[in-house]
Amino acid sequence: MKTLLLLSLIAFLSFGCNPNNPTTHTVRYETTGTLPYDILYVNETGSYNTLSQQTAPWSVEFERVLEVNKSILQLQAESSDGSLTGWFTVKIYVDGSLWKNAEGDVAAAASGTY
Repeated sequence: MKTLLLLSLIAFLSFGCNPNNPTTHTVRYETTGTLPYDILYVNETGSYNTLSQQTAPWSVEFERVLEVNKSILQLQAESSDGSLTGWFTVKIYVDGSLWKNAEGDVAAAASGTY
């Protein structure tokens, strides 16, 4: 019985408390801007999605399994018409907390390894 408890404790400490274990998180991307813009983002499967001629405000939210120091999150917005006037803001939230954000005149991008 002691052996079983010891093995259970070792398994819990090895897997249950490891911060690098993949866990499901809520990811939310938000953009605002003054011009129609194109959006590039990493979706719930880790693939890239592109959207053209979006207008502000734009957002998407999804559940994604993230592994610490391995999962990439990225959101980029840029002018659809090549205009050099205007502004953009992009924000990435993980589990309701702001994780990354950026601003720019013609384009803005926020990305990183979670």
